[in-house]
Amino acid sequence: MQKQFPEDIEVLLNTATHSVQKKTYTKAITVLKKALEVDSINTRAKQLLAHTYFEKALYEVSKKKAKNATD
Repeated sequence: MQKQFPEDIEVLLNTATHSVQKKTYTKAITVLKKALEVDSINTRAKQLLAHTYFEKALYEVSKKKAKNATD
């Protein structure tokens, strides 16, 4: 859908939300940056981007802790 409507802010936000749910944070961040290029004052995109960075950090910390626990 995103490929069909690359400038549609709702499609971009929905794609990013779905990416966060799947824990594909890098993709979500890329899509959200594109959304902010389209609409630089979109509050929802800014909030979701901040949330995504936070979730990505938590995920990376938990992965590191799990790895250290098995070492």
